[in-house]
Amino acid sequence: MECCIFAFALGGRGIQPTGMGTRTLIVFNFWLVIAVGICAAAFMDRAGRSMQVAALVMLGGLGITLVTGHLLRLAEWAAAWRLETKILADAPVDDLRKTPPNATILYVNRLSVYGAPIFAAPWDLNAAMPWKYPFLTGRIFLVYDSGEGTLTWGGRKLAYQGRASFQTPTDLYVWIPMEARFFRAGGSFRILRNFALVATSQLGPG
Repeated sequence: MECCIFAFALGGRGIQPTGMGTRTLIVFNFWLVIAVGICAAAFMDRAGRSMQVAALVMLGGLGITLVTGHLLRLAEWAAAWRLETKILADAPVDDLRKTPPNATILYVNRLSVYGAPIFAAPWDLNAAMPWKYPFLTGRIFLVYDSGEGTLTWGGRKLAYQGRASFQTPTDLYVWIPMEARFFRAGGSFRILRNFALVATSQLGPG
C-alpha cells in the first residue's frame, strides 16, 4: 500500500478521500516524497553493501512502477483525446446550423476514460465547438454531470434535483453523441445517472 501511495505521490497525483477533502491530504504527497527521500538517504548512509543493493533494487522497482503508471495514464488521456476529436468530427453540423444564434444545447455523454476527461466541463465544450465550427459562436453548451444526480427538464426550467435551475430559454436542444441523436426538446424529460433519457412527455423528433 505504501509503495502505491509513494508512486502516486511522485507522479503528482492527488490522494482523494472517500469523504470530504482535507488540507492534510492536499500537502500529503509533497511531504511524503521529502520524508521518504530523507529516510532513504539516511538508510543508504548506514546500511551495509547487501542492504544498499536491496534498497537500490526496491527503488528501481518503484521507478518501473511509476513509469508504467504514467504510461498507462498517458494512454487513458490519449484515448480521451481521440474520443473528443471523434465527437467534434461527428457533430450533427446541419442540425446545429439550424439552431438559433443564442440556443442552449444540452450535451449528454460519458465524461471520462478512467478519469481522463472527455468534455467533462462546459467551458471545454464551449471553447471547442465554436473553434471547430465558427458558426456556433453564441450558442451555449451545458454538460450533464451524472455526479450531480438526475437532471430534469420541465419544458421551461432545467435543474438537478434539489438544486436551483439553470438560466435556460424556452427552447432547449439535446445532443447525445453516444446515440448519434440531436433534437429540440419538445416536452419534459429526466436524465438519469446512467445517462438514460426518460421522457415524461413527447420529446419531438429524435
